[in-house]
Amino acid sequence: MTSYDVIIIGAGPVGCVTALAQANQGKRVLLLESNPRACHRLAGEWLHPPAVEAIRAVGAGDAIVARYDHGRGFMVFPDDGTSAIELPYLPGSRGFSIEHSTLVARLRSHALRHDGIVYLEPARALSIDGQRLTYQQKGEPARTVEAPLIVGAAGRSSVAHQALGLEHKSSTYSRMAGVLLADCELPEEGFGHVFLGGAGPVLAYRVDDDHVRLCMDVPLAMPTSRGQEAALWEAFRPSLPPALHGSFLRALRDGRVIWAANQTRPRVSFGREGLVLIGDAVGHHHPLTALGMTLGFQDALALVEEPSLEAFKARRLRESRVPEMLAVALYEVFADTTDEVVAIRRAVYDVWREDDAERRRTMGYLACQDTSAVRFGGSFVKAVWLAAGRLAKEGLASGDWRHRAKIAATLADRCRWLLSGALHFTDARPYAESAFDFYGVALNVSKPQAEVFELPPSPAARKAPTGRAPHVALEAAIAHLKSQQNEDGSWEGECVWNAMLPAQYVMMCHLTGRPLTPERRRLVLRQFEATQLPDGTWGMHELSGPYLFLTTLVHVAARLLGVAADDPLLARAGAFIASQGGAVAIPSWGKFWLALLGLYDWRGVNPVLPEVWKLPEWVPTHPSNYYCHTRLIYLGMASLYGRRDLPALDAELRGALREELFGGRFDDIDWEAARHQLRDAEIFTPPSRALKLAYDALHRYDQSIDDDASRVALREKLLDHLRFELRSTDHTCISPVNGMLNLLTLWLHDPTDPDFLRGLERLEGWIWEDEAEGTRIAGARSATWDTAFAVQALTAASSHFDVLGALEAGDAFLRDNQIRQPVRPVEEYHQHYRIDPTGGSTFAARWHGWPVSD
Repeated sequence: MTSYDVIIIGAGPVGCVTALAQANQGKRVLLLESNPRACHRLAGEWLHPPAVEAIRAVGAGDAIVARYDHGRGFMVFPDDGTSAIELPYLPGSRGFSIEHSTLVARLRSHALRHDGIVYLEPARALSIDGQRLTYQQKGEPARTVEAPLIVGAAGRSSVAHQALGLEHKSSTYSRMAGVLLADCELPEEGFGHVFLGGAGPVLAYRVDDDHVRLCMDVPLAMPTSRGQEAALWEAFRPSLPPALHGSFLRALRDGRVIWAANQTRPRVSFGREGLVLIGDAVGHHHPLTALGMTLGFQDALALVEEPSLEAFKARRLRESRVPEMLAVALYEVFADTTDEVVAIRRAVYDVWREDDAERRRTMGYLACQDTSAVRFGGSFVKAVWLAAGRLAKEGLASGDWRHRAKIAATLADRCRWLLSGALHFTDARPYAESAFDFYGVALNVSKPQAEVFELPPSPAARKAPTGRAPHVALEAAIAHLKSQQNEDGSWEGECVWNAMLPAQYVMMCHLTGRPLTPERRRLVLRQFEATQLPDGTWGMHELSGPYLFLTTLVHVAARLLGVAADDPLLARAGAFIASQGGAVAIPSWGKFWLALLGLYDWRGVNPVLPEVWKLPEWVPTHPSNYYCHTRLIYLGMASLYGRRDLPALDAELRGALREELFGGRFDDIDWEAARHQLRDAEIFTPPSRALKLAYDALHRYDQSIDDDASRVALREKLLDHLRFELRSTDHTCISPVNGMLNLLTLWLHDPTDPDFLRGLERLEGWIWEDEAEGTRIAGARSATWDTAFAVQALTAASSHFDVLGALEAGDAFLRDNQIRQPVRPVEEYHQHYRIDPTGGSTFAARWHGWPVSD
């Protein structure tokens, strides 16, 4: 049997550094790697200064040489839009950043050249019995070797864990999506960049002369199964500087997104004498703080320097506890959105900005250069004290003491658990147990899904909140669900939208001469306030960046409601519009609605020609071949496009709005060129050259029509389609998006038209309204959909609790709202490009008239 002094499982960066450190001591080392291609994954690429020193210490310094600027520290870009905060390393210290597979290749090359190391790949470790290890290379029989020291460096789960009886049960609490950005410059080259304000924190750093790595923390609740590139663009673009947008978009279009699971497991179980775990095999944290390889390299050096496992373990627990707890704390501070963490995040920003020493001290903790638990506790208490003081001031100013006290109490609990974790040193419980007692209520964003191991409770008994027994919790859930059931047996929640529809509602009412009641006006403005972003603009959703489209529509709507341009609600929005060069580059729907109001020249709107409806139906561009929402929105827009008979705004208001939206240059704008001008930040897939050429051809055709009267007969045909849409949906239309366009068209035809008047009444059915959020207009109603899921949930519980009455009522609603008899003759559906809806169920209720397949 072949013997070695040391056997190392895993030839990643930590395994290679461990092998070199041992071989430099004269040890004969066997280094095994089961999957040489595993290095081509999203893994550690940022090295803190101690990791750089460790690589140099083992004689591999040429592996961390680069021409590009690197390793100066971190830049944090706060989510509140304030200036970036520099967190530099301690004087004389430098880190390093490099593409993971490149680092692995360089370190393996050193291992291969070392006389004391035997490197085998692919060689899979099969079992460990005492100090004997059995492995197998591809295509060869299994072999058994022995050594007084076996080191597990193969990551989170390996044969070493199995031999120690340590079952891996860490659970994923978020995902990391990584892309390589090409041909771009970071705001501060040489620094790692942490961008906040998106769906999760983003870490960016240069990995070679031409590429920047971008790592996005993706919440598990964020759907990415379909259209993941578009979802990532929408979720993270707002937090990135504009200079990176182009490279980010190109990387997403290439589809080369690398995914990894983010898991947490505290570093407390290091193995036994003769079988030691190091690096991620011991424990791991969120990669945002780039702690993993630094701790792993320090493990490798300590293993050589300490005489026993107990001495090694005691040292590593002492040295890694502070950076480990800071890694947990920073991720929670950056990712959590609860009130208490928002308070402490603001306090952390203030501490960093006001105290240069504290910024360096933070990096000292994170880089494992300052491991004093006392100093770490002092820094943490300083931020907490500042947050508590701010909460007290806010409570005094607002009079809302109860809410502020609740936030402060929760903050105190979380900080107590976090600090006690940093200052508490005991052995671990068995590896597979829950982590909640370790971090306790200090965790929120990484706690719900994470199951890691823990420290035992102190005599004072760290107690997690007592959970309800399962049957009690289930009974409470059923009671709540039943309490939400409506009298007709349905359940329905609001399909949350944004400020676009309320803004268009205001515009439609203004154009049709139907002013809002004072109460409705107040509540619409309340909705604008509720959906306004912190920078004073409006976006597609609460995590969105500012959109010229939404901001302009809301600005105009609020002005139509009598809000002054310099009102606090609009002042910053107006500044944003001006900073974009005005509203010229607003997307197409915005151009269209502004043109309806006389605030955009029709020459700047790409044509939505009613003549398209004259094409043969077999032509792909005939509207009968469109998706239903596309067809019906096009129908409303084509009916209104270029109309010369639209009512004009008051001359004074129109002049003021043109000044606010275009900076006094409305008459000087090249409207022909404006048709193709779109704000880059609001585009995911730019219009193709072919589409632009088609628009240009349609525009030339449109300009050749001298008399708007020539379209009167065609608009009568479109009016027939509009009436069918209204009458087949109880005058609600498929959605309020096309519904308001239809109502405006009918009003232009005849302000007393019965379909128009009934449509106005039924428009109220899309509106949700309350004091907290004001007037919202939902893009969909969902009673059938929501009821179906509620019934399924109650059915699952029906064997344990009495839910029969609720089930019967829900079933009756679903049965009654199936379309059993169309409201119009079947042949009319075919004439208007619809199928017979008989037997279908809608997303909303029977009145909607549009069945959906799912």
